[in-house]
Amino acid sequence: MSMSNDDPIVNGRAPDLGPIQCYQDALKRYVDFSGRTRRSGYWWFFLIHTIVWIALGFVAPTVATIYAVGTLLPGLGVMVRRLHDTGRSGWWWFINLIPLVGLVVFTVFLASEGTRRTNRYGPDPRAGEPAPMTGGYCTTCGTDYAPHEAICGLCGAHRA
Repeated sequence: MSMSNDDPIVNGRAPDLGPIQCYQDALKRYVDFSGRTRRSGYWWFFLIHTIVWIALGFVAPTVATIYAVGTLLPGLGVMVRRLHDTGRSGWWWFINLIPLVGLVVFTVFLASEGTRRTNRYGPDPRAGEPAPMTGGYCTTCGTDYAPHEAICGLCGAHRA
């Protein structure tokens, strides 16, 4: 979630946004596929979006279809930013093409806790301010590493 400079930071942590603010933030950033979104930001958007879509489906199915098409990009954007928070590329969406197993794995990715520090997609949204980059990430597999590591512990690639 995007944080403005005047948001209060309490004990080094950015405050949680309410459900409506999470939904509005996703709509405001409708074509923003960069950065990170907190777990609560994604799930509040998903819940409110689903409730509105189902309610519109009962009242006016045509309006529900228009709503679904109109919120496609905001939904994709918040989903990609959520994957970024877990250190994964938005391309992981394509795991959904594997019947059943893909959906389960993808849901686990979205429900997983985000990385606790800056990753290659941006600063930790829970911190509320950019954290200094103390290590880095492997340009081959994307794994985070400490500043003293010369070789990636996951794929064995040498640090650039």
